Amino acid sequence: MDAKRFTGRRQEFPGTVPPIAIAVEDFAAERADGAQDLFEALGQVEVVPRHLRRRARSWRPVGLSRCRPPVVADAKVVRCKRRRYRRIAVDNSRGDVCAAAVIASEKIPSTGAVHVRVRKHWRRPALLLRAHTSLTPVLGGNITKYLGTHVWHAKRTHMENLWNYRLAGRNCGLGTRALYRATSRYCTMHDRSYMQAFEIFGSDTAILQVLNYCGVAKQRLMSAEARSGTRRVRVLLYACDENRLMAPALILWSPALCTRAKPEEQIDEPSSEEETLPFVVDVGHDIVIEEDVQMSSGKLHEAPTIEKGWKLWIWVHPAAAEEVFVNLVSAAEQVASVGSDTRPHVAAVPRLGFLELSGPKAVEVLSRVVPPEACHTSAAAELWQKVVAACDSTRLIPPDGAVLALEMEESALPKRGGNAGAVRVSGAAGTRSRDWLTHWPADSQYSSLWDAPSSKEDGGNGSQLGLLLIFRAGGKMADCAAGVDVILETGAFQRLWLRCYFAGCRALGVRDRHELLSDAALPEFPFDFPDTPAGQQQADQEAAESICRFKRRPPAKRPNFELLGVRAPHQPDWGALHNAMDLHQRPQLCRMSQLSLLSRPRSTFSRSGLLPVTLRSAGRGTPRGRCHLYRPSLMDLEQIKASGFVGTTDRPNRSLSVSRTQPPLLGPPEALRLEEPRHTMHRLRRQRAQETEQEAKKMPEVSAIRPLVGFVTSGSFSYRHGCGAGVGAVVASDLGDLAQHAAQHAGMSDGRMPQWIWLWARNTTSLVYFPVWAQCLPDDQGFG
Repeated sequence: MDAKRFTGRRQEFPGTVPPIAIAVEDFAAERADGAQDLFEALGQVEVVPRHLRRRARSWRPVGLSRCRPPVVADAKVVRCKRRRYRRIAVDNSRGDVCAAAVIASEKIPSTGAVHVRVRKHWRRPALLLRAHTSLTPVLGGNITKYLGTHVWHAKRTHMENLWNYRLAGRNCGLGTRALYRATSRYCTMHDRSYMQAFEIFGSDTAILQVLNYCGVAKQRLMSAEARSGTRRVRVLLYACDENRLMAPALILWSPALCTRAKPEEQIDEPSSEEETLPFVVDVGHDIVIEEDVQMSSGKLHEAPTIEKGWKLWIWVHPAAAEEVFVNLVSAAEQVASVGSDTRPHVAAVPRLGFLELSGPKAVEVLSRVVPPEACHTSAAAELWQKVVAACDSTRLIPPDGAVLALEMEESALPKRGGNAGAVRVSGAAGTRSRDWLTHWPADSQYSSLWDAPSSKEDGGNGSQLGLLLIFRAGGKMADCAAGVDVILETGAFQRLWLRCYFAGCRALGVRDRHELLSDAALPEFPFDFPDTPAGQQQADQEAAESICRFKRRPPAKRPNFELLGVRAPHQPDWGALHNAMDLHQRPQLCRMSQLSLLSRPRSTFSRSGLLPVTLRSAGRGTPRGRCHLYRPSLMDLEQIKASGFVGTTDRPNRSLSVSRTQPPLLGPPEALRLEEPRHTMHRLRRQRAQETEQEAKKMPEVSAIRPLVGFVTSGSFSYRHGCGAGVGAVVASDLGDLAQHAAQHAGMSDGRMPQWIWLWARNTTSLVYFPVWAQCLPDDQGFG
């Protein structure tokens, strides 16, 4: 058997076995090029290439540049007590890593310079949490913010970078079905401390004018319950200079007059261990640095004088927080220029924890975490005892948005989470009157949180802790949307979180919460708001991720969307819809109130633009994100009319006007089937041959056999309804034509319109159409 050629030089030892010994000079000459490349790589870049790290520096991994903190240009290693230090720049301009390094830095006694040890000393969880929570600005900045429960979530959930936060995405231990079961039967919790709170201080007239510039009706804010601070209301904020939706917001009035003092009177003198940190505000122009954490719409160098006025809090999603703050400041300036009695002040409220408890047993769980006997004796404590006694045996929920303020001892929340025991309520408490179900008392809403949120990290035992409990009724979906929102200081938030966890609550991430809302066919900001800048930014980010997944190798696994006839596979193309875009190339959604949809349905369908809809699958299909919605043809409508299988009664024509909660039955899925033919002109081999030709002809555009009328923004299989469900937007004119045709088919001659309209739906990777029922969605749906 002939051996292969093993040689140092190609002209020696042809066809023979390898030599017993090799020449050193020949071996070094062959590897001279590789050694030269290694020396050039070490001299040109600071970090050793990945394919050379093992042989080059494996004996000293701490010496690698990737393990060191950022250093200044003239840095040098200083040895002190056998420990390695490295000089750093004491500023916050290098990002989040430098912030943690500054906290962990030490001063050398001999030189007085500030140095930091190696990476493992400033990557401790406590230092990172402090750097990303206390050193980060409330708005703007390039530092990723952490929540108070970041360390707890990092061990149990998949973490993601969203909206300039490091948030929990999905629960590693529980799936979607298990979390839905927990929401529908027991209780789930979600840390919504990323919601940004703003404060408007001034006279009630000036505050109303500021919000009126942002598109909020005075009737919502000046109702007796909302004005007294008894109820929290949900509104939609618009840009003050144009009719453009920014985001939904939660608004809560202060129940009493508040006093606004000077900044030096509000903030205590910093001690030697704790320094006052600068606060950076980026409003879209220049970055302004202010020592006070309160942001005002007036001149930043002028301290406000002591005055009394009303206060209002607004909670906004962080995806639109900066835009909302800029518009609120602009509206406050316009109100001040008109000549208001007092100048309104707009500021960001930091250090507020937001815990969202959802499920039918949310009040029962919270009663074990915050027992009535641990609260201070007051009218609010007595009312809380009545609520706990009534909700112990039955699922009674206080009115939607009802506010209850409690004061309790911090010793009731131990630093180490223990099992929350059952609440012992006397039998007399359960037999008291339940007038609070219809009329919520107006003397139990004031809390110490309105004065100034505490900045303590841990909080000492024995001090008072203020809590704001805001109840959610949930409407017809009480098992999903019903619950309690708890507002408190961030210093005690982690202990409250642990107490709820040991009480049996299941933790939800951002993606888990979004899937549960899609299961209930409820919209969520910013995923289901494509007409807002935050919604467009979220759609662009998801499109970039979809394109990145599409370009993975091998190319044979990529779907040919032109062959399938899909118009927008990665992002909804709202420009392809008729009358869906305005002059600014932004989808225009007409959001109507519940009363307008029920009283004037014809005027709703006659509007130009898009209508937000909720979808239910009529068969086995499940609408996913970016699913395409198509308009049925007259032949499809006549086929349904001729078959007569719509509904379950002997008179199927009347089944189209069933209740708003359940759509009519469309019959077996085999009776109505439609499939898109393959567009063979867009096969890959034909496209490649077309590209190789010198005079390539333009390929025809992809067009489906049914006209495109809308898209699905969020969708999944619904365990609640037992079918596919989702949220999307449809062209109003096409939806109105289908509604009128369905009304004639159902024999509605009194001006009524059907509440459910069926459409064709098709996912981006499928050729099969499946029928779905669409219903107009009012603007007051959802809870935040």
